[in-house]
Amino acid sequence: MWAERRDLRWSSGKSVRTPLLVPSFSSRGFGRVRNEPVESEVSQHLDYFLDQLSTVLVSAYDLHHGLLAAGKRVEEDWATSSLEQPDVVVLDSGGYETASGTDEGELIRDLRVTRDWEPPHWQQTLGWFGPACDNVVAVSFDRPGSPYVEQIERAQQELAPHGHLAPLMLLKPERIRGVHRFAELEAQVERLRFFSAVGVTEHELGGPLQARVEGVIELREMLSRHSMQLPIHIFGALDPLFVPLYFAAGADIFDGLTWLRYGFDHGLAVHRESAALLSGLLEERDDVRSRTVQTSNLGELSALTRRLQRFAVEGQDWSLFDHPDVRARSRSLGETLENVFLSAKAGRS
Repeated sequence: MWAERRDLRWSSGKSVRTPLLVPSFSSRGFGRVRNEPVESEVSQHLDYFLDQLSTVLVSAYDLHHGLLAAGKRVEEDWATSSLEQPDVVVLDSGGYETASGTDEGELIRDLRVTRDWEPPHWQQTLGWFGPACDNVVAVSFDRPGSPYVEQIERAQQELAPHGHLAPLMLLKPERIRGVHRFAELEAQVERLRFFSAVGVTEHELGGPLQARVEGVIELREMLSRHSMQLPIHIFGALDPLFVPLYFAAGADIFDGLTWLRYGFDHGLAVHRESAALLSGLLEERDDVRSRTVQTSNLGELSALTRRLQRFAVEGQDWSLFDHPDVRARSRSLGETLENVFLSAKAGRS
């Protein structure tokens, strides 16, 4: 009903078809390597995988503070920058990196000392991406706790001078540490026509999984009532088990660090060492095990993308997400996902 292939558009006329599963790279939760200047450990992952990726998310915070080697040539010469290679580069606005601690469900230790990060720093970094940067999606600056109307107006004012970038409106709950109440967005929804996509973070949709799926349905229904086919980007939602649910509910773009921190096996995210064991890699060096699991994860994301495409055009067949060796009690994985989705759909009725 809501799962479709939509277009992410730039003002130049360029467009990319969804669904998009976007591997993310962030300094949060990763250490630093000794280099000059000191870079994040994740910089090495980005350098290794970048030429294999058609979509990627990087943080303006990490670029601004020199934590990613791939960002060094952005301002100097875009044509020689490695970030010129992917079809889509999502330039996140840096709110995730400024937070300390861990998000719900994350098994990481974040020992970084965060650096200054205010709207002027973000604007300066945006300025590096000139008219030649025709693959960049610019995410609006995080303003949690502000009214939706203020968030949208500020984002439009700040992104309008960068019209060659695809603007993405990242909505934050109007209450600090709260969840979205999209009924309060309805009066402002027409203002979203300025943007190429609208985004929310997964955990700000709600607590239980069903509530999050219901939140995606609510947002998609609201956009549809106003005849808007904007793609919905769910930030931090790249778990292979949850992506089909959010896609069926009307979301289109999914990013996250799950692919770097876990291993994907039979449609599930498992501990990376467990994935190495299941792949027969325990005799390999740590770096070989890590790279092999991450490379396999990218293959799993590509396969999942193809299944989502088929799901949208072939009548939403949940059996596409079955894995013969994975069952939830007496149900197949596809049946289990379908039941969760139908419960969320009924909750919106």
